[in-house]
Amino acid sequence: MLSSWTLGWVLALAVVLVGAGSWSRRQGYFCVFPARAGSPHWHHRCVPSDRSDPGGPRTINLPTGNRRVINILSRSSETALRLRRRVADRQAAAPPDTGRVLPLALLVVAHPDDECMFFAPTLLNLLPAFEMAILCLSSGNADGLGPTRTREMLQACERLGVAAELVHVLDVPALQDGQLVDWQPADVLQAIDTFAATRDIDLIITFDEHGISGHRNHAAIPQALLAARRGEVSHSGRVTHTPVLLLASPSLLAKYLPPALSSWLPPPRPALPSAGALSCLPAGPFRFELTCVGEATAQAAMRMHASQWNWFRRWLYWPHSSLVYLNDMYLLE
Repeated sequence: MLSSWTLGWVLALAVVLVGAGSWSRRQGYFCVFPARAGSPHWHHRCVPSDRSDPGGPRTINLPTGNRRVINILSRSSETALRLRRRVADRQAAAPPDTGRVLPLALLVVAHPDDECMFFAPTLLNLLPAFEMAILCLSSGNADGLGPTRTREMLQACERLGVAAELVHVLDVPALQDGQLVDWQPADVLQAIDTFAATRDIDLIITFDEHGISGHRNHAAIPQALLAARRGEVSHSGRVTHTPVLLLASPSLLAKYLPPALSSWLPPPRPALPSAGALSCLPAGPFRFELTCVGEATAQAAMRMHASQWNWFRRWLYWPHSSLVYLNDMYLLE
């Protein structure tokens, strides 16, 4: 039985830790986990947000430049070199009065509000360096709110800074919202290929195979992309070799701990098939974080999803989930 004195010290320590985490985020600091040389253990260290630690997760913070993001996104120079060449070719082919040409990143999600609830740190960090497009494979019509949720997503993406003409919300029979609905890889790839037929995609961003919450629709997207890489699905092949940035699903503990406590945990590994099923292991983790200004932008966007802004998301998920302010991503080249 804890005495009142001991309980008081425990509560005081908790307040200090939570306060320190909030202060560090307001100051633009974040925590990384560099591995000790020759040791499997991890230790905690905080560094200013304009630096990245080569021994730990590559960390990217707002604001950032195009060249820096492209360089950081790959452990090797292959992806960075490919992106530079593609952008240079497009710039050369563009009319003389065209402004700077940016590489195009495509975020593929399953439902309206996924872009705010899970990917806001990645979106807001990449937007200064990439032109961003979003492909939502369903309208979230499980409760008959498809048209409403489609309209809300367009408004939310506008708040995030994504142009409306680059936001596509699908409503096709083969890709309907539902926890018990299985999406076939061929249907997912057809949707992505259809978008890729109109734009050159330089980077795809999506879930890992656990899909954050284990939702079947979330998991179907990376499963389809990986099946395409393994040659298991017949499709146009437009995105087979496009680099894919996968959002690692945190454990339940890491997902809901406050920043000052969750920062002590090592970055999660992405849920992927066995190494033998992939031609190469994913590089990373690459950590994208938001300051309080970025979090306010993300929350303003999430509030546009009025039909989904219920008590759980408003009072439990948004104040406590680490995914609101932090994404650990892995690059599959």
